[in-house]
Parts: sequence; structure tokens; C-alpha cells
Amino acid sequence: AHGGGGIKNYKYTNSIESVNKSINDGFKLIELDLHVSREGNIFAFHDFKRLNNACKSDKIISKNFESSSLMKCKKRYYDNLTLLHENEINNIFSNNSNLILVTDKIKNFSILKQKLSFTERMIVEIFSIKDYIISRLNGIKYPMYNFQGNKKDKIFITIFRPKFISIHVNNVLKHKDYIRKIYLKNKTLIYAYTSNDRELNNILINNLVHGVYTDLN
Repeated sequence: AHGGGGIKNYKYTNSIESVNKSINDGFKLIELDLHVSREGNIFAFHDFKRLNNACKSDKIISKNFESSSLMKCKKRYYDNLTLLHENEINNIFSNNSNLILVTDKIKNFSILKQKLSFTERMIVEIFSIKDYIISRLNGIKYPMYNFQGNKKDKIFITIFRPKFISIHVNNVLKHKDYIRKIYLKNKTLIYAYTSNDRELNNILINNLVHGVYTDLN
């Protein structure tokens, strides 16, 4: 469920309501966009432009944000949705023991491991070889390497044999033969982002990839 899952014609809200709806709809993997405040607290929201539009705040919230600015936004987020703080994330995943979190955006792996209590059920998206190595050094058990289709990525996969790979849907189709080889070896789980095309998703899953990020209900 991409960005917590679709709800009320909204995408990527990362809200409590969207996550709960995705759980009720049968999703087992929930992707959240995680950001760390100046004080070291984790919040879930897609990006700062969407956040400011959703919060309707007089003061612009930017990268080096304070926790208090987001706590003020919690009750008016998208008018009637609720912004996710690390406490709510822990509660949701503690109460749903078969649920898996897929993270995006966050690079502070030590904070991630310190603040979230269910690290055995957490897949962490990684967008560089350097961050992959840092994540492993910080004890992240399941980093997911982003494959962009270049020679460096293929060498990395051959040497490091990551358990998880994320890949854009277009790159799945562009590098179909290579991706199929990885898929058939059955040692790496491949997740493609983002497709709301049900027909395409049905073609990809159990053929080239193991799952697809989607906003569909």
C-alpha cells in the first residue's frame, strides 16, 4: 500500500486512516515516507509541499523542522485525516503482528532502529551503495536496494546479493530479461513501484516481480 494506501481520492497521505483502511482491505505490506525532526522524532508524510498543503499552516514547514510544528498539524491534516507520529506507527504495527513496514525517504538508520520497535518486520528502501553499507553497519536487517538499471547496480547485485530490490515499473519492462533471471533464482524479492494498472500488475506479479506498490484499494 503506497504511502499508506489510497483513501477518499487522496494518495500518499501516510495517515492513520489510510493505513487502517489498507489493513482492512487486506494489505500486508505498508509503505510509509518517514522523516526525522530536529529533535530526532519520526513522522510520516510524503514530501514538504504536500505536507504544507495538507496542514494549511501559516508558517512553512521545511526540511529542518521541529516536532512541535507537526504536532500542531496533526488534528487538521488533510482536514480530517491524522498525521502519523512514531508512537502511532509503533502502535499500529504492534497490534498487527503480520504487518510489514516498507520505509522510504529516511536515511537516519540509527534513529529508525532506535525509535521503531518492530525491526524484524521492516524493509528499508536504499538508494545508493554507500547507504546500503551504512544501513547494514547500523543493524538494518532488511535493506532494499533500488535498482536503476545501470552496470554498477548489476555488479552490486552480483556481489552483495541483496534480499530485496525495488525497481521502477518502467525499468522492469526495460530490463525484463535481467529481472526475470533474478526472479527465477528466487533468492531476491523484487518490488516494483508504482502502478495503479490492475492488468499490468497481474502480468508482473508472479512473473517478473513479487509485489507492486499501488494506490489501489
